Amino acid sequence: MHKHESVEMEVTLNWSPVLTKNHDQYCYPTQISLLSKSDLIGPGLYRWILHDHNGGCQFLVGEADNLRRRVRDYLKSTEKRHVRIRRAFQGTLDSGGRIVLEILRFKPFMINGIAFSEDRLQDPFTRRLLENLCCALLQQQGFDLLNETFEKRETKKRVKDALRVLQKTLPAKEFERVAREVRQGMASAVPPKVGEEGGFSR
Repeated sequence: MHKHESVEMEVTLNWSPVLTKNHDQYCYPTQISLLSKSDLIGPGLYRWILHDHNGGCQFLVGEADNLRRRVRDYLKSTEKRHVRIRRAFQGTLDSGGRIVLEILRFKPFMINGIAFSEDRLQDPFTRRLLENLCCALLQQQGFDLLNETFEKRETKKRVKDALRVLQKTLPAKEFERVAREVRQGMASAVPPKVGEEGGFSR
């Protein structure tokens, strides 16, 4: 028999703005060479805040084993994911908005007697735990998360690639059956949008 464990947890998460060498708040797409070196050392969690001209905002939360390198990826990487994100960022800027960057700071906390602190951010599982927690908290508060948008797009792309391979290997009727079941499964897995019944509203 499996032993059921109760999880007790109390944690305070604080987001600190990333600053430039002039001690101004960093705004995308300021070059990384102008950033304060003390803010982006080693692994950690970050979030981009996209402020639109109407006062609304969207969040993109992430984790990295090297924060400085990850910011450089957002500025220059040719990886498709980063290109798509830059396109979304540019849309915010073109409409008169601005984009700022923050990093996570937190005091040590315990989960079932195990201590978690910023010293443990070298561990990718700890970073992902905190990333998911931060996303869940923002979602519960009704904020729009770009994480969901890009994850859906990447999932759809992987499914299309897989179906393309299957189409070359399966008989036509069998492929049509599999493709239909996959598409139905994806449709049923789509969560409600913000403001819809069962979704999140401000």
